[in-house]
Amino acid sequence: MPSSSSRLLRPLSVALAGLLVLAGAVTAAPAEAAAPIEPPASVVDLVSPTHPRVLATPSTFTTLADRLRTDQRLQRWQAELRRDADAILTLPVPKEDGSNVSGELEDEIKRRVYTLALEFRLTADQRYADRAIAELLAVAGFTDWNPSHFLDVGEMASTVAVGYDWLYDELTAGQRSTLRAALVAKALRPALTYYAQPTSFFTQPHNWNLVCNAVALAALAIADEEPEIADQVLRASITSIQNGIEEYHPDGGYAESPVYWAYGTEFLVAYLAAMTTATGTDFGLSNLPGLAGTGDFAIHATGPLSQAYNFGDGGSDFFGSVTPSWHLPSMQWLADRYDKPYLAAWASERADQSPSPLDLIWYDPATSGGPTHPGTTDSTFDGVEFATARSAWDDPYAVGVATKGLRAGYDQVVAHEGLDAGNVVVDANGVRWLDELGSDGYGLPGYFDWRLDSGGRWDYYVARAEGNNTMVLGNGPVPSRALTAGAPIRTVESSPHRWSTITDLTAMYGVPRAQRGVQLFDDRRQVLIQDEVQASSAIDYTSILHTRADVVTAADQRSAMLYRSGQRLWLQVLTPGAKLTVGTAKPLPGSPAPAGQSSQPGVRTVRISLPSITSTTVAVRLVPLAAGEEPPTSVPAVVPLSDWGNEAAASSAGPQRIAVGGAALPGYSPNRFRYDVTLPASATVAPRITVASGPDVRATVSQASGVVGVATVATSRRVDGRWVAGARYQVHFHQPGRVGRAVPIANVSADVEDGTPAANVVDGSLGSRWSAAKDGASVTLDLGNRRTVGAFATAYYNGFARTSTFDLQVSTDGKAWTTVLDRVTTSGRTDDLEVFGFAPRPARYLRLVGHGNSVSSFTSILELRVYANQAEADAPPRQDRLTTVMATPSTPTLLVGAGVRLQLAGTASDGSVVDLSTAKVSWSSDGPGIASIDASGNLTAVGGGRTTVTALVELGSAYAVARVPVTVDDPSHLEPSADGYVYAGTPDTTTSKGTTLEVRNNPDLGSGFERIAYLTFKADRYGCTIQQAVLHLYGVIGSGNEVAAVDTIRAVTTPWSESTLTWNNRPAVGTPLATINLTKTPTWSTADLTTYVRTQLCAGQDITLALTSAATTYGPLTRYPSREAQTNRPYLQLTLQN
Repeated sequence: MPSSSSRLLRPLSVALAGLLVLAGAVTAAPAEAAAPIEPPASVVDLVSPTHPRVLATPSTFTTLADRLRTDQRLQRWQAELRRDADAILTLPVPKEDGSNVSGELEDEIKRRVYTLALEFRLTADQRYADRAIAELLAVAGFTDWNPSHFLDVGEMASTVAVGYDWLYDELTAGQRSTLRAALVAKALRPALTYYAQPTSFFTQPHNWNLVCNAVALAALAIADEEPEIADQVLRASITSIQNGIEEYHPDGGYAESPVYWAYGTEFLVAYLAAMTTATGTDFGLSNLPGLAGTGDFAIHATGPLSQAYNFGDGGSDFFGSVTPSWHLPSMQWLADRYDKPYLAAWASERADQSPSPLDLIWYDPATSGGPTHPGTTDSTFDGVEFATARSAWDDPYAVGVATKGLRAGYDQVVAHEGLDAGNVVVDANGVRWLDELGSDGYGLPGYFDWRLDSGGRWDYYVARAEGNNTMVLGNGPVPSRALTAGAPIRTVESSPHRWSTITDLTAMYGVPRAQRGVQLFDDRRQVLIQDEVQASSAIDYTSILHTRADVVTAADQRSAMLYRSGQRLWLQVLTPGAKLTVGTAKPLPGSPAPAGQSSQPGVRTVRISLPSITSTTVAVRLVPLAAGEEPPTSVPAVVPLSDWGNEAAASSAGPQRIAVGGAALPGYSPNRFRYDVTLPASATVAPRITVASGPDVRATVSQASGVVGVATVATSRRVDGRWVAGARYQVHFHQPGRVGRAVPIANVSADVEDGTPAANVVDGSLGSRWSAAKDGASVTLDLGNRRTVGAFATAYYNGFARTSTFDLQVSTDGKAWTTVLDRVTTSGRTDDLEVFGFAPRPARYLRLVGHGNSVSSFTSILELRVYANQAEADAPPRQDRLTTVMATPSTPTLLVGAGVRLQLAGTASDGSVVDLSTAKVSWSSDGPGIASIDASGNLTAVGGGRTTVTALVELGSAYAVARVPVTVDDPSHLEPSADGYVYAGTPDTTTSKGTTLEVRNNPDLGSGFERIAYLTFKADRYGCTIQQAVLHLYGVIGSGNEVAAVDTIRAVTTPWSESTLTWNNRPAVGTPLATINLTKTPTWSTADLTTYVRTQLCAGQDITLALTSAATTYGPLTRYPSREAQTNRPYLQLTLQN
């Protein structure tokens, strides 16, 4: 909660319109769009004349100092921040190195300035002020703050503003002048240029708007000294930021993913808070629809493992895109503003791991000690089409599910979305079983070209339907149609026993019916995924699930056991005739496979495929299993989705009390059916469960069979004089570090704990970690007593993408240590547990000494286990299967009319050669007009160009895909030998290796957004033999609200090199040859260049062209696939004399 000084004019609290409570679920009806808020005639006139005033006032620090005298939590936070401040004093001041300002640098500057300035305000230690001022002056001296990537400006300006404001009295007149000049020249003036543009990010409803509007903090900091420009920026920001707030409408969800919610909301809250502390009001902005519920979105979007239920470009690490180690202090402010104490409690629990200065500023002990979650376990956010449910709060072993529809909106927010309607993410038993892949590399060619149905964003696996845990019909939806139509999601039932949603994919696929249901059932212990499809004509149905677990399929391919972190989940197909196959996360036949995209190491896919269906229902259930538990033998009935929610409601009448070892079971409620209890390492037997029930409930207790096991309370209830079966309650017992046959851990400690507690390595979850940045950092396990040990298992963060090196030392007394594993290195193929054996010996303590990983000095450990010997170590059964298939020849080049037979060879997961003689092989061609292929693999060259033929190979429970690039030489079809575009925003950078060519003209911005594309066709074999030459270009408008664009094709006479082409060395453009018209719909355009081409060929010259915008002022951005694109590449169609 903000201090009292931040409530000078507190806006009225807002309730979500149409709040609907569904027996454990919360959803919101669409809110009416709010009338635009007009800025006052002058904002500067309202700004307080005193410093500090940005995010804090003098009374803020007075209140904080008073609380620090008595509040132990605050004292711990303050001690940690002071240690951070002392460490910053030893670091070098940042220097400009000639490269652009980056987000990583901005985050570090923010961490330093906020921490140092706060510590000075609390301690009056001049060292902190002096060092903070040195940081501020250093960045003020940078050439610029990268205005062509204005996120950098917003972040840097807001940090310098806070430093200037909080340290105002410590700055000399000259230092103030320097910082003011930097804020004006590097932030406020460039901001005004963008505010004036009708289609800039300041007019858009995405995270850029919120972050870039943080320049308003700079205007507030210097409002009394630079009133004219400050007022212009402040008034413009009030109008602009309403566009960014639109993304929260109507209920607080955020379409760009939970992680981008964290990033954008960090700056939105800073904006609202700073306006309030500086002027006494936020002008009603915090009243806008959606903001009152957005803190709930963050909590519901966090699964039981404290990982985000991610979607789109967001990762599962909730804090990966915000300031390093700061765990959403904005939630403290939201808690106070909307009177939701659980938001503050949630944030404070995370700040206990890594506090930020703003946690101290906004913390209120009166609201931060209660429940850390809302009362409802379920949620639906209509604006995002996103729903979540769980079996319980505050239980890392709980069953949790999130499912996704698709927001209907074809706008710039789409740039971080995916075609993920129907996607499902599942957590249970401390493991994420179904994973969402998140983003691919932002530097990949065309990754943000969302307006192109092919050749841009939607070519990448992670953005396509097949890269998500959902159904795919045919080759997937047409992106523009899917994004425009959307896929609504609705909760049809939410009760203590069951929760279910249905997502409607009908419109996005354009079929009579396509729906996906997701359900928690069996007292929220099991998960059901059910698809129903009806098509007018035969269509292929595929369902794909992504997991990092080891998968072992049954012989009949109707079920599979998933193994991860010593836990198990059973997957069963309920649909007759459908079977499972297992593969890797690779594009399916008929899908694009752009070069450079992630190979998704460590990810397996479980696939159900039904070819040529017109009607089908496919149902799969997922059952998390406890230690020693067998899969259920009963099979649930498959109920049509139209009947979901109509089943008779089950009674939750249960025992009055359940006790564990005589003490009340923590958190017991008759409406909660699973409980997890952690016992000390010294425990040798599980405590007994006892039950007290009323006269109408009977209970039978089955005690846990071991110290790590499950006790079950089966109930029956009296109904109309007879006893009927009731709910089952389960108590799962755990010990730290003990899963399977592992040895329990009595205590764990580390020499470094920087926001990631050492206890995370024995909490049974791969969703948490302990990390340290230095070589030699160590974590020590105490077994509680001496015992024989002979094997050690480690699971490393990102272990599927990099190797890590460590030593293992053992000791009986914690003083004398013996190294038993010296500089051992992990495989780099998994982030699950890897076992390392050594000669068994007595020990009480084990110490892992980290030596970084293959890409950095970080040691980041997810989980550690200790075993008596290597034979005792838990390992999943090994099921070697086909994993890769290669074709020979691998890259055939053929003349038109020629042919070749492609031969396939397979490799198993253990590296052995696989006999494919009994495999089912399905061949297809992406471009049958270029190359055709028959069922036996006979390839025939048909027409000029490049394409890909694909083999889908199915053998037993495995499938694999072989992709074969084919080039067909046709003299009448000539593609560029070189192409690329130059970009004034990065004048020394080569951009000619991507799959897209870009063209733009906007000199009005003066910010280097101009682009020119170049193409060269090498046609030296033709001479003067052509009769006609027609250029074919596939283009689209890729920006703003423009609906029409004209580009000019020009002659170029100066030679250039594709590998070195930049804006600074670009060749001059010459005579206009033709123009082409483009719209927002991608389409082919043609231009007859016969005269120019014949002239060049007769002179023995290459055909070199430039594409420039015909706009004379601010013009649209246009895009074309380049020669590197998989489809729709530019080409010259030549008519030859002979």
